Amino acid sequence: MTSPLPAFIRSLLDTALPLFRNNVASEGGMMPVAYVGSTKEEKVAIVGMSFNTPSEKDQCANTVRRLAKETNADFIIFAAESWTVPPEFTEDYMKNQHKYKGVSTYPHRQEAVMISVETKDKVWSSICLISREKDGVKLTPPEFTEVNASQGRFSHLLGPRIV
Repeated sequence: MTSPLPAFIRSLLDTALPLFRNNVASEGGMMPVAYVGSTKEEKVAIVGMSFNTPSEKDQCANTVRRLAKETNADFIIFAAESWTVPPEFTEDYMKNQHKYKGVSTYPHRQEAVMISVETKDKVWSSICLISREKDGVKLTPPEFTEVNASQGRFSHLLGPRIV
């Protein structure tokens, strides 16, 4: 995997990606997970999460935020199964999105693993598409791009961005 990510984070992802794929293959899906750690100390804590309700999502985000603060973490990797719209269907989805409750009900959706990496000064994001084939589940390799702005309960988990 080539990426702009720090070496320790890249090595964690090299280990984690096969686990993500195996979970999707054996369990039919993937539990959201956060890796909270320190690149200086090369330590990481793994937090599995449950997203059944908005309250559970808030509790998970707050737990990750507290853990990061208490351990003086300098990175968080967040990964969750998600849905995306392939580029060839984006225009159709945008034109007809009022017919759907979200991407999860769109007939041309694509299953994916969404990964975000947050450090004290940068955020990167990638989507790994999932394909289920006769010879097993496959994930496309991640291609991380730097994110200039983000919002939501799983944004700014390390605190305000230092730029």
